[in-house]
Amino acid sequence: MRADGHNTQRFYIPYSFDGAITGTVPANGTLIIGFELVRHDAKLESPLMQLFSNPSVLNTIANVTFYGHDQVGNTVTVTGSVSVQFADFADPS
Repeated sequence: MRADGHNTQRFYIPYSFDGAITGTVPANGTLIIGFELVRHDAKLESPLMQLFSNPSVLNTIANVTFYGHDQVGNTVTVTGSVSVQFADFADPS
């Protein structure tokens, strides 16, 4: 999602995608787990591919939703948002 309203996938933002991850949150505990926020393929598609030769920065907000079940089978869903900046941050060395 972009703040300027240009939200057409492939033209203004990378394609959204679904993935799978498994983990168990202990009772009264916390689960720390890593997940992919930007697919590697997305870096070779529009609009990210154009950043290789363009010094601009693409500011976006990624909405991430996790779906699961609790210990008795109730559906659990949580959504969070994270700011993501895309640019050609190549290592100059």
